[in-house]
Amino acid sequence: GACNYKVAYIPSKYDILKTDKVESKDIIIAFSGGKDSTATAVYYKQHGYNVYLYHALGLNPSYPDEWKRADEIASYLDVPLIKEKFSTEGKKDFIEHPLKNIIIVNGAIQWAIKNDKALNIAVGNYTNPNVASLNANPFYICGDDCLEMWEAYEQSLQNVLPNFKINMCLESLESTLTILKDDMQLFEMTQSCLGPQRFRQWTHDKNESKYNV
Repeated sequence: GACNYKVAYIPSKYDILKTDKVESKDIIIAFSGGKDSTATAVYYKQHGYNVYLYHALGLNPSYPDEWKRADEIASYLDVPLIKEKFSTEGKKDFIEHPLKNIIIVNGAIQWAIKNDKALNIAVGNYTNPNVASLNANPFYICGDDCLEMWEAYEQSLQNVLPNFKINMCLESLESTLTILKDDMQLFEMTQSCLGPQRFRQWTHDKNESKYNV
């Protein structure tokens, strides 16, 4: 028993959504305030895009204050930060919704349509399937962080948006470091999703008792 979420009916035929803004220089980045999404924002800003950072509230209860880091980075980069609140209902066995990233990108697309922005969406995932990261693993291991899921999602969206594409500018962790290494102030603003765990006293105590480190 994984989740008991309500599932919407998906029709077998689709109405094509007409948009003439696909080739625009607008780019909306699914933004957590972590190193990869920050590097993605810097990359597209350096390449002349109109960067919009899209941050979902309420889908990451493990780190309820990550929006503060997102605010700080958006201000530093002088780009707009869109914050929208999400909520889930029903019994669930996971702290986070297993399709969290997909839900966030859906929200970014909806925001773009409402605000007449191009449907250019970027995420801070890696494109190299050989890197030693969760992104290289199949869906059953790491859910919607994997390339397999993004490819399936992209194909499903193309039913209504024929030119839709998920943009990923990072090949590997080295790409993130290359982009951020010249601005250590910005680098230090970023926060890994694993970061808070490292500073909890019970984690230190458990590691020390179990592994003597």
